[in-house]
Amino acid sequence: MSDLPIHFFTIVLNGQPFIRYHLDRMNALRCPWHWHIIEGMADLAHDGAWALKFGGELPGEAVRDGRSIDGTAEYLDEIASQNPARITLYRAPGHRRWDGKLEMVSAPLANLPEECLLWQVDSDELWTTEQFTRLRDLFLQNPQRTSAVFFCDFFVGPNLAINRRRPYPQIEWRRAWRYQAGMKWFAHEPPILAAPAANGRWIDLATQNPFTPQELEADNLVFQHFAYVTAEQLAFKESAYGYKGITNQWRRLQQYSDFPVPLKQFFNWPWVNPNALVDPLDICGIVPLAHIEDRAWILDPPAPPAHGLAALEADPPIDRLISRRKLGYHVLPRLIEKHDLKIGAIVGLATGGQARAILERTHATRLRGVDPFVHRDGDRDIAGLPQSRLDLLCQAVQRDMARYGERFELLRATSQDAAGRIPDAIDFVFLDGDPSPEGIQRDLHTWFPKIRDDGIIAGYGFNHPDFPSVAPAVREFITRENLVFHREEEHYWWVRKIPVSHRRPALFVNPVGAAVPAEKHGRGVLFVKWGDKVEELLQRAIGSVRAVHPELPIHVHVLPDNSTLLDKAGLYDFSPFQETLFLDLDTVMLGRVDFGFEMAQRHGLACCICENPWARRYGGLSGDLIEYNTGVLFFTERAKPIFDNWAALARSIDSSTRYVRDGQVVSDPSNDQAAFALAVSQSPAPAFVLPPNWNYRPKWYRVLWGPIKIWHDARPIPVEILNWTRAQAQPDAIIQCTRFEKLCP
Repeated sequence: MSDLPIHFFTIVLNGQPFIRYHLDRMNALRCPWHWHIIEGMADLAHDGAWALKFGGELPGEAVRDGRSIDGTAEYLDEIASQNPARITLYRAPGHRRWDGKLEMVSAPLANLPEECLLWQVDSDELWTTEQFTRLRDLFLQNPQRTSAVFFCDFFVGPNLAINRRRPYPQIEWRRAWRYQAGMKWFAHEPPILAAPAANGRWIDLATQNPFTPQELEADNLVFQHFAYVTAEQLAFKESAYGYKGITNQWRRLQQYSDFPVPLKQFFNWPWVNPNALVDPLDICGIVPLAHIEDRAWILDPPAPPAHGLAALEADPPIDRLISRRKLGYHVLPRLIEKHDLKIGAIVGLATGGQARAILERTHATRLRGVDPFVHRDGDRDIAGLPQSRLDLLCQAVQRDMARYGERFELLRATSQDAAGRIPDAIDFVFLDGDPSPEGIQRDLHTWFPKIRDDGIIAGYGFNHPDFPSVAPAVREFITRENLVFHREEEHYWWVRKIPVSHRRPALFVNPVGAAVPAEKHGRGVLFVKWGDKVEELLQRAIGSVRAVHPELPIHVHVLPDNSTLLDKAGLYDFSPFQETLFLDLDTVMLGRVDFGFEMAQRHGLACCICENPWARRYGGLSGDLIEYNTGVLFFTERAKPIFDNWAALARSIDSSTRYVRDGQVVSDPSNDQAAFALAVSQSPAPAFVLPPNWNYRPKWYRVLWGPIKIWHDARPIPVEILNWTRAQAQPDAIIQCTRFEKLCP
């Protein structure tokens, strides 16, 4: 369809000030378009009923005669009367509430043409005319594409947003579809537009060859979501969604100043990913399409500033470059002070910001700054400057650092030459030099021998999108040397140089707020921990893995202390491995698990059925759906669709349970296994089901055949069970049945 028109739709209640933003952008389009606006309050029904479990209650004072009370209704009447051919306004008859948001989004379907680009534009989601035009062009050029799924810049204050430069499992937003007559909405949260198929089935359009968020981001198709920027928005969400106390939490966030900070520290809700970090807009690199001046929202975008090397080449005075390097200079000084390090080096001195931070915030007695100050073609950082300016920069840094006297020495040399000039062992080195694969490997091999035992080698750029070679090179080095890996915020990493006689298989520790792995490599074991009462269990579990599979690297992903079971749904993104065994902290490995990895290679996912196999025990599930235990999961990259679906469902379905304990009916508010059961059932690729020996739960399994592979219980393993397992694990053993009632009450 060569004239593919765009049909926008917006559901709105009290949409000021952002509802006024959109019309000017649509009017600038040179293609056919129409805007369907559905106003009013929707009952918490159908797919919107999730808010009821949080105590959601619609605020009656937010609506009058079924309309907005903040001026939105009057504005809509005005623009609809002025643009009758391009704007259609829908309101529920009789001033009633809509029967959920599903009825609202379904209202315009009868007025759509045979085919169009159907685009959801929420009142607080801001797009540009150029983005509207570009996406339509992409649909015209790619007639086989069915829909579009986006990333967004998610605002949590007028000047704050989740920083997408710090990698984390980003939420994907379904916002555009190639609509054809006969399609219908099945849900709005998340949006599911379905097309009829054979045998009376319906197919979710967004699962059939969509434009992916990654593809669209490359075309600058990322919208700005002003979701939590006004007190009025927060007050409505607190009441309607049951987010009790969120307004005060939001006000605390607006007054916070020590960024980055995990959003979950302020918004402790299931939909908040524990790895999502908040930063001011300028740190995020966001030029907002709306901003506040004199307490009023200005909806006209400012001219974007220069970025990257283009900004540096605008010829500012050289001395100004000294203060314009990357942030995060607090990370390395904190590490140096914590471990009482005195003598060190920085490879990649650049403007000297990292060196100054160390000398001003630590008790370091001697620091060498290494940098050749040589131009590198294609470098988008300081080394990309013309050689004449690099010479001036070197002189400016030398002058600036002279204030530190003998504590600092500048070595204008290559990394290898500078290492040869340092005669003695040093306490630490920070690598931030040549980011090429060869440069990273060369620096690791050159400087690691210079570090004394128990010293630290650290660096920058791990999983940074601009430095893709850092992570694989560092992982390969650490795995080969059998070191313990640590990650900090802002793409910093470090390891301690353990004496060779004390080294064990590589252990990677990923702290709260650190970036998740961008690339996955090899095979390994993943643990996820939160809270301060689990360290003993974690060490027991790690020790058991090392005893059985000494060759496997181990990765520990740390979540904020206020995390819940629902946060386990991010397991795929927490793992740095291509082939992963995830283990709960209360597990003990008793036998080799190669078979589990092999089944995951073949099927994508291998797991065990839960001791209670009936997933309908959860409030949001029904029928004969099977529940699986998520304490032992083997998976590969083939299972990513299941894990993505798990993460999405965990935020939306009712996972509360009711059960009988000591004759009394009790309940739990949430559990990760409900969404996992549904995600597995919806996958076209079946998981491989392992027997209970691979996830042995002694409280419920009292009869067992053969050896136990993985014990899953916080209690010590009875000696009798250990002896049974050892005997049954022998190659010539006759597999037998035993009962453990008395040993595991």
